[in-house]
Amino acid sequence: MEKKEQKTSNFGTAVYIAKQHGHNITDEQLTKVAIEMKLKPKVLIKNYKSVVSINEIVGSLNAL
Repeated sequence: MEKKEQKTSNFGTAVYIAKQHGHNITDEQLTKVAIEMKLKPKVLIKNYKSVVSINEIVGSLNAL
């Protein structure tokens, strides 16, 4: 159960970072954020990249 909560908080953090700071955040910056927030850096980076990809797909579909 704890792993699911960790992933959820990382995904929520990834969404927040993408909305507030855009899509050009480096892995190093995300690692620093994860360490500061006591999250797993690899999971945060993976979730951030997923959020960015989803936003780009939605943006492309809206442009049609």
